[in-house]
Amino acid sequence: EGQASAEAEDEEGNIDEFVPFLRIEYKYIKDRRQIPDLGPSIQWEDSIANRFVTIPAEPGSIWIISDARFNDSREPPRLSRTSLIDMINRRGSL
Repeated sequence: EGQASAEAEDEEGNIDEFVPFLRIEYKYIKDRRQIPDLGPSIQWEDSIANRFVTIPAEPGSIWIISDARFNDSREPPRLSRTSLIDMINRRGSL
């Protein structure tokens, strides 16, 4: 959506003054088409406002955004860096 920049420290403790960030707005949906009940086939996260997270816009980086619960935004999202190999290995559990 938008871009911003901020100071950041690299692994060696050096300050990089212009690290770009991306601000992402999102919501979750549940695909309930395989559940044999009278509920909706697709459930939208409609009890809370849209979620937001800001991630570093680093070329080639892969990030996982995790939230505590569906339709509950009391806790902030957790952001963790990952690798392509890890994503392939975790594919079945995401």
